[in-house]
Formats: sequence, structure tokens, C-alpha cells
Amino acid sequence: MSDLTITGTAVTGSSSTVYTRSKLRQWFRFYLDNLGTSNIPDSSDTVIDTNDLLLMAYEEYARQTKCFDVSYTITATPDTAIYDFTLFGSGAGERIFALSYVGYDSEELDHQSLTDLNNTEPNWREQDSGKPRIWTPWGDSSIRFHPAPDSALPITIEGWELPNPSTFDSDDDYPHILKSDQQLIAMYAAILATVKNPNDENAIRQSVLFPQWNEGTKKAVRRIHGTGDTVEFGKYTDKRAASRFNISNTITNIT
Repeated sequence: MSDLTITGTAVTGSSSTVYTRSKLRQWFRFYLDNLGTSNIPDSSDTVIDTNDLLLMAYEEYARQTKCFDVSYTITATPDTAIYDFTLFGSGAGERIFALSYVGYDSEELDHQSLTDLNNTEPNWREQDSGKPRIWTPWGDSSIRFHPAPDSALPITIEGWELPNPSTFDSDDDYPHILKSDQQLIAMYAAILATVKNPNDENAIRQSVLFPQWNEGTKKAVRRIHGTGDTVEFGKYTDKRAASRFNISNTITNIT
């Protein structure tokens, strides 16, 4: 078994108003180095890119706190029942993960699961177009209207999306959240690194970091908004950071 050596400089004080990705990498190292004496063992030849871990942590913060609320409106296409999220905006198909409102012509529609729709209206597939009354999730990134719209009127969706990865793609970029929460991104990235490399010392690191992460995100939720009815969609898409792991010298594999 080999070791992973985390490169970079020690954390120093900063008077800046945000923690950039570069500074968060230093905090990532700080959390690991100060909660253990050994490097993080790696049982494979894979080298983890800290930048990818930070982006994954940023995405998880957004998912836990629902901090990026969005509203999109498009015009319905007559006789078309299924609408992919990509129709609502650039990148929306990869980032929307929960909806709180779906409306047609400024009227909120009733949400039903496909099972409920089959039970309440078993012949819904055979019905003609009309004014939609119901919407249902259709896969991980689409919604379906019943009946299909028969007029070119506005369709509006409201909900939450993940951060745009292009806004967190350089060392000068920073998470677009309160500075008091930005260190949580480095903290969860450290958790991801320890989870990927299970051992006794990393279990101790997790026992310290997980409660801090959970408490931090709970405080963020209380600060940002109250609870409400939401519909969760698929957790992963092709564009998520989890599919973007690559070799980097941020963490070096020692043979």
C-alpha cells in the first residue's frame, strides 16, 4: 500500500473577503494534517485531484442547503408533454436537482408520481391535449404534463440547482456562499478524501469532521430558508465533478 502526500503551503491568516479555491486547498490540508499523523493511504494507482474534491464538496453543500434557488420560464409547445430541464436554460439540465413549483399559464399544477397518476387516471396516455392539471417527474432531468399542453402558454419551474462548475474552475475562484460557510467546503473535501481511503486514523478524522459539517450545514439551512415540499431528482449527472477525476500534482502518489 502506498501513501498520498498532500502538497501545498501551510494555512496562514488572510484579510480577504472570500476563501479562494487556492486557500481552500490549504484548509483541506490543514484539516487532514491536524487530525492525524499519517498520510492518507491509497490502495490504487489513482491520484485524487483536490480541486475535484472541492467541487464535489461545493455541490454537496448546495444540495444540503438548497442555497441556489432558480426560476425558469419557457413557452409550451402544443401537444408536447415532456420537457427536459435543458430547455429551461443553459446548463440547467446538469444542475437542477429539486423542484418546489411547476406552473402553466401562471397556475400551479398538482404534483403526482407516475404511480399516483396511473392509479387516479389509468387511461391518461390516451387522453387528448388540453390545459395541464398535473405534472410528474420523468426520469432524472425531465417533467411530464398531463394532459399535454394544447396552447403555447408559459411554463414556469422553480427549485434549486447545483453551482455552475465554470464559476469554480480556477485558483482565484471562490464558492458563492457566505465566507463563514466557505471553510465547510474544504472540510467536506477532507471528509471525501478520508472516506475514499478507509483506515483507523481516517475514521478518527471523520468522527471529528462529520459533526462539524452537519452542524454547519444545519445552521446554513436555518439561515437561508425554512422547510417546504420539494421533489428530489437524480443525484448524479454526466457533468458532475464525480465523473471528472483526473491526475493532478495537487496530491502526489508516492510509490
